[in-house]
Amino acid sequence: MRVETQLKPLYSHYIYNQRFLVDISFLFTNRVASPLGTFRHLMASASTSTLFKGTYAWHVTSNLLYSILGLDGKVPSSSSSSTSFEVSEVDFFICHSWSCPASLKALAICHHLNLNLAIATSIFAFLLAICTMVLCGGPHVSPYSGWLKLFPIGVFMTTYLFGHFINKKTFWFDRISVDQGNLLLKSQTISEIPTFIARSSTLMVLWDDTLFARLWCNFELAVRAKVAPNNSSSIQIVPSWMPVWTLTWFSVNTCMCSVADFPPFPHPGETESRLSTVISYVETWTGPVYLYFLAALIISSAGLEKTKRHKSMLDRMASFEFRNAKCALETDRIVIEEQVFRLFDEALEPAVSIDLDDLGTAIPGPGPLETQMPLISPDTLRDIRHITSYPTKDEVMDQFNGYVRGPLRNIALSSTGPPGHLSFELCCAAQLPWQAAMLCRILTCEMQSNCEAYVLEIGYSSVAQYMAMNAVTALFLSNYSSVIFVPLMLRGNEVIGEVIDGPMLKRLIGAFLGAIILCTLDYFAQAQGGMFLVICTKYSPLWLAGFLVGLIMQIAALWAMFFRAPTSSSLRCIAPSKVLT
Repeated sequence: MRVETQLKPLYSHYIYNQRFLVDISFLFTNRVASPLGTFRHLMASASTSTLFKGTYAWHVTSNLLYSILGLDGKVPSSSSSSTSFEVSEVDFFICHSWSCPASLKALAICHHLNLNLAIATSIFAFLLAICTMVLCGGPHVSPYSGWLKLFPIGVFMTTYLFGHFINKKTFWFDRISVDQGNLLLKSQTISEIPTFIARSSTLMVLWDDTLFARLWCNFELAVRAKVAPNNSSSIQIVPSWMPVWTLTWFSVNTCMCSVADFPPFPHPGETESRLSTVISYVETWTGPVYLYFLAALIISSAGLEKTKRHKSMLDRMASFEFRNAKCALETDRIVIEEQVFRLFDEALEPAVSIDLDDLGTAIPGPGPLETQMPLISPDTLRDIRHITSYPTKDEVMDQFNGYVRGPLRNIALSSTGPPGHLSFELCCAAQLPWQAAMLCRILTCEMQSNCEAYVLEIGYSSVAQYMAMNAVTALFLSNYSSVIFVPLMLRGNEVIGEVIDGPMLKRLIGAFLGAIILCTLDYFAQAQGGMFLVICTKYSPLWLAGFLVGLIMQIAALWAMFFRAPTSSSLRCIAPSKVLT
């Protein structure tokens, strides 16, 4: 009995490998022998497979939460079947490394699915706060006025972490979609992974330091490369550092705006000349230089770490070697290498057929199903390959290495940008706490009990003028430097990291450069706010022209930083030297 118990896992593992080999042998030796033909066959039969099971996003994050809390073994097996269901296709196939912490994977999924929704709902919360204030009789201070600042922030965080609970898109996630308790069923399901990838609209890659070191992850990417070779949008890469950066930046800004002592909004009636009005505005809303240096030092330290990790992940892709990838079970390596070899072997591609009767009008491509066969059968090819010009197995593996180093790396760059890049959405999301604080001050007339009397006293003609002018300056013009500063500083840190050695020296030089950038941007943004105040209260065509010139410069800088399409190499190029850097 004891011997039988010891042999059972080995026997199950033997069944798993034999089953996998039989399935692969069937896929590549039946009549649909080419890789693309094989996938067409798989896709046609996938709808009848009971092994293809999907789930929803909240089940994925809940499963990862169980793993974080160490409750994997305490979850009843029936719960897995209740969270998955049979499907014929899914929206997302999740490719991830089991070595990556479950918390980072859960946050990465939340970030990818919920960031834009969180920004939209927080903007709606802003509008709802304004409407509530208007319906309550206009601006006034009440015991609940402080909640105007917290409400949009709370809406953003709630949506960012839990917005996917209303997401009805389907996912294939191995921890749920594969029965982890039945070894035979598990082996059958794993052998059908090429089918599942072919029937998935998007491959969501949860990118961390260990992803390209795992053989199974590389295999999934290889299958996707063959299923959709010309569709780069079918692979979406989500770096594991991105949600951590977003939440940290957002939380720091929330704490800072909660304790900050804001100066009063400008008083148009205090100064006579237009120039003195602009100077007064700049002096009021800018800080001492040492504060800029301190902020730049903190951001530079975080930015250097971010660019270092991002660059390291891209460098791993640039030097990728399939043969060095790690595999939990070495018996799987032979199977996976064989299947990747079959996928990328050009000898197994179908011949291109053209109907001579339609010569000149027909589109070259694979013919009917019965013609989608290689010119030489796999068995014959194996015997004569050494005397043909077809690539060897090592050369085919090098072709896949070239795919990861070239086209796939370009996809990663287009998804996440270079190491010094941050998306416009992320930068705007990080500034939402400041926007909420400013909105609260505007709607409550800086916490004044009699708003109308206060705005008339400081020189505005009406409450509407006070709110409109300060909304433009405080919510838009003055935030220009906040939105563009961090990505611009990251670009500077990226250059500093390339030319300077020594972590401490990098941080000091990065902080010095960042202080100059932040100070310049902030003074320029506040000068724009002062000129807008002059235009609205002491109109002058000359000042209007100066304001428009500055506005054009700001828009051009934003476009160059966030929206300008980078020059990328062709996805057909697989040489590392041609890859965008």
